[in-house]
This record gives sequence, structure tokens and C-alpha cells, in this order.
Amino acid sequence: MNSKKKSFLDFRHYNDQDLVSLFQSAQELRSGRHQPWSFQGTAALLFFENSTRTRMSFESACWRVGLGPVLLDANSGSSLVKGETPEDTILNVAAMDPKVVIVRCGSQLDLEKIDREIKAPVINGGWGSKSHPSQALLDLYTLWRERPLEGLKLLIVGDILHSRVASSHFEVFKTMGVQIAGCGPLVFKPKTPIPDFQWFDSLHEGLSWCDSVMALRLQLERHSEDVHLEAEDYRIHFGINKNNLSLLKSEALILHPGPVNRGVEITDEVFGDSRCRILDQVNSGLYVRMALLKRVIGEGKE
Repeated sequence: MNSKKKSFLDFRHYNDQDLVSLFQSAQELRSGRHQPWSFQGTAALLFFENSTRTRMSFESACWRVGLGPVLLDANSGSSLVKGETPEDTILNVAAMDPKVVIVRCGSQLDLEKIDREIKAPVINGGWGSKSHPSQALLDLYTLWRERPLEGLKLLIVGDILHSRVASSHFEVFKTMGVQIAGCGPLVFKPKTPIPDFQWFDSLHEGLSWCDSVMALRLQLERHSEDVHLEAEDYRIHFGINKNNLSLLKSEALILHPGPVNRGVEITDEVFGDSRCRILDQVNSGLYVRMALLKRVIGEGKE
């Protein structure tokens, strides 16, 4: 509908220089070295799926860049209960002329089609099991702040097959020269071949290989009847704990996009480890999303 829109559905229009520019903008915002913004309009947040970190950091980011966030929580009394489709809900909210539309939804909604039909730029806030690009951005930014990314070896442990976060990691991390390997039960191994991707059946081998590690939540709500996995069995074989932490390099970082199932993917001791950056990721999410909003509404660096 508008060829000059800067919607953010994925990374197809982002190269390594774009990413570094975005991260530098986030650094500037974090430092407070910027002019205060005047009120610029509203941002529509349409969340058809539950969220804590993504929703609240986008809301906070909107306020901080001068956009008033207007939230629709599909679980709290929207017209969806009267039979309105998610597509019509978005079209109606977009007709109220927000500066940007941020959508979190299931895979059945076609965000690309929505983007073509509305005037405002669209930001993907988590799209079913397809993608979650702003989460991948903040994860990459968290690493970028502390480590050279070229040649870095990141191990992703857990439910990669059903993780929209992992899908976006595969898309963007390679752009910055990061090597990604996976580890977990074979039922979670991606079915589609991924270039330069390796798989570890053993967590000990994977932790010995990597420079940093990211644990993933078990995506129970996306599992089919074919997935038979007990949380206790997963904890024993693939949970990160004080015993296997010793296999990690001293300079390695520990990440998790959240929400965390304590005692399953990681134990309490992991949070106390000096290499843990889980809450840093949350903090990074605020500034990355501020930088992203500024870029999308046309005020960020090109």
C-alpha cells in the first residue's frame, strides 16, 4: 500500500551495517544522550497471544519515544468474542490512524497481507511458530555489547523446532557471522535443513563446543500428539545446572528469551552465575525496541 513504509516483519531488508546502526542507536538511547521527544501520536499494540516481556517493553518503548501505546489484549474482552476476525480487528484499529501497528499473533494470520492492506507500518511482535524478529534483535544486541560476533559459537538448547525465536535467530545471526548449533531431544531438531548448522545429542558436548549458550522454553502449547516428552526427563538430560556450567568457557554468556521454567531448562544456580545475562536481555529489549520504533516511524538512522 505504501512502498516507503518501514514495516519490520523479518530481516530480509537488513544487512550487517543496518544491524550495527540499530545497535548503535540503542546504545545512544541507553546512555540518555538524546533529545526528549514530543508527543507524536499513538502506537497500536494488538496482542492475540499472551506476553509479558514483549508487550511491556514495547509499551515502555512507545512512551519513551513519544508514542502513546493503545493496547488490545485479545484475552480481555475484545470484539473477537462476538465473532470478529483478527484480520478485521486489525483493519479497524488501523483505520484509527496509529503511527505504527505492533502485532503478536498465531501462524494462521497473514501479517504480510495485513501489511499490504494498511497504511501504518507493521512490526512483528511474535508470529506463531514462524518468527519473533525483535527478540532475535535484542538477543544479538546483548551479545554484541560484550563479545565480537564474527566467529562466535552460540549453542541453542531445547525446543528449536517449535520456537519462533530460534527461527529468527537462524535468519539474522548468520548476517553477523555467528555460528549456531542446536542441542536437545531429536524430536526438537529442525526438519528443514539449515546451512552450516550442526546438532549435538549430548549437552556436555554442546557446552564444550560453544562460546555462549541460550536455553529455550519447552513450547508445550505448540506440540502435536506426536511429541511425547516428560519435563523431568528433559531436565535430567538437557537442563543447564551448576554441574554442567563448569563445561562453559569462563567468558561465555548464558541467555534465555523467557519465560523461564525454573528447574526445567535452567536451575536457580544459573541465575546467580556471573555469566548469566537473562535479565540483561530484558533490559536490552527496551532500548532495541525504542531504536526499532524510531527507525520504523522514520526518525532512526538509515
